[in-house]
Amino acid sequence: MTDVDVVIHFASMYGLEVHSYNYTKYKENPHYKQIHTTRTGRRDLIFKIVSDFYPYLGERRREKCDEFLAWYQEKQHETSD
Repeated sequence: MTDVDVVIHFASMYGLEVHSYNYTKYKENPHYKQIHTTRTGRRDLIFKIVSDFYPYLGERRREKCDEFLAWYQEKQHETSD
């Protein structure tokens, strides 16, 4: 995303770090904006984020989230056995 304030706010809600990048294309075209990202590999945090955003998503995005939620539930049962 190019709106750093939005990425910082989102990252602060979940205790994540913000990373900023200047890609090669950014240097080639001065109209390109700097890109800001955040990421995590923690399944429990991804589950929380998906659960928080789920009510606001459209049908197509919900279908993708449903795939993750089914996978996550399966993984939870595997680790508890």
